[in-house]
Amino acid sequence: MRRYSCLIRQHSIEFPASAYILIATSARGSEIGVTPERAPAVVDSCQPPMCSSCGRIVEPYTRATRFNCPNCGKIAIWRCEKCRKLALHYRCPSCGFEGP
Repeated sequence: MRRYSCLIRQHSIEFPASAYILIATSARGSEIGVTPERAPAVVDSCQPPMCSSCGRIVEPYTRATRFNCPNCGKIAIWRCEKCRKLALHYRCPSCGFEGP
């Protein structure tokens, strides 16, 4: 039992601890005595795109390009701005096609 003082009437009232929890839950709009269930947090890991020539991470909003392999069309090839300017070669991991 916990003691809570009532400031309006200037006397103390004794409530069991479980009654206080039920009152607090009913004030939140849920059913009395039922703990609201939370949705599970979704944690999704993703791999950022890598440049097919130099292997660096391609950052968003840069002048990089993405295209499918010209030979097989299965793999997405990413090229960063630097590799595009220097015309470095890339290789498709699926079919082995090399391009400038």
